[in-house]
Amino acid sequence: LLACGSFVYYDRITSAASKRDTLSVLVASVSNSAFGPTAFQDPDSSLTILKTLASEPSAMAAAIYGVEDGKRLSLWKRPGANLQVVDTLKAETRPDGYTDVLQISTPIAQGDQPAVGTLRVVFSTHDLAVRTQRFLQIAGSVLVISVLLAALCASLAHKLLTRPVSILAAAAHQVQARQDFDVRAERVSNDELGSLTDAFNAMLAMIQTRDRELEKHRHGLEEL
Repeated sequence: LLACGSFVYYDRITSAASKRDTLSVLVASVSNSAFGPTAFQDPDSSLTILKTLASEPSAMAAAIYGVEDGKRLSLWKRPGANLQVVDTLKAETRPDGYTDVLQISTPIAQGDQPAVGTLRVVFSTHDLAVRTQRFLQIAGSVLVISVLLAALCASLAHKLLTRPVSILAAAAHQVQARQDFDVRAERVSNDELGSLTDAFNAMLAMIQTRDRELEKHRHGLEEL
């Protein structure tokens, strides 16, 4: 369970970090392209540049904001995307990063020139959720199979360990109940329990030999 949980958690963290790094490169590229239209406050040209994000399946919306007043210059939203995009960047209180979506913001600047605006892109994290669900299913399957195999191994080991002990216990009970030293325990393993069985049988043989000798002495004393 610990291994499966660690496996899923590690994949989630690494996949999210990899997705953010990859998309950050994309956002930086779009930001460089949007420098001119943003500097000249051209909403149509900046919107054309934002529409290039449509090639990224997880991109849901993007907006360019002015650097001074923070007002939105242009907005692109994927058809069907149900998102609320603020008109002024200063009114945005939610930080970048993962919540229900991934938000990446970057200043629109080139070289040493001051930033002329801010680009914010919103990406869907549905693919990460699907991946995590798939890995949870795999981890669950591995966990179930591991538990079944462990139960099977435990059952076999239990039989291997308890059978020699049960045989010894039955033989000892028979000796105690009937005083029958002709009983011998069957050896069913070649481990320490097998050695214990041999020692038990040897002990019975010694007791049986001494009983016979005592019986002979008793008969001899009776004759005398």
